[in-house]
Amino acid sequence: LINADGSYPATGRSIIYRGAAFHHLADVALRKTLPKQLSPAQVRGALTAVIKKTLESPTTYKAGWLTIGLYGAQPSLGDFYNNQGSPYIATNIFLPLGLSENDPFWASPAEKWSAQKIWGGEDFQNDHSASLK
Repeated sequence: LINADGSYPATGRSIIYRGAAFHHLADVALRKTLPKQLSPAQVRGALTAVIKKTLESPTTYKAGWLTIGLYGAQPSLGDFYNNQGSPYIATNIFLPLGLSENDPFWASPAEKWSAQKIWGGEDFQNDHSASLK
């Protein structure tokens, strides 16, 4: 669900956690259990795009701290149980930092992910549901 620009559907109760929505994808990349349809380089590119998109707003930080929101400071997106520490669940997207620099996740040349191929006009084999172990 990662769009070509790194955005993704803003749904659910936890949208202020930014890239944490992709915790599972980051985790299977770390564990090297990606489905065969996804290359490590595609996942690296897509996760990087999410990180850039969710952190690029000039109101993302206030006094050096992450603000509550998905794209900058959007406190109304938060729920009653959110506090200033809540946005830091976003760090779950950084799990692949546990891979060595020589791992294909980091070392493979950049590849387009599904949305980039589709919105770039490329013929593309339909992504059917992928079984993640």
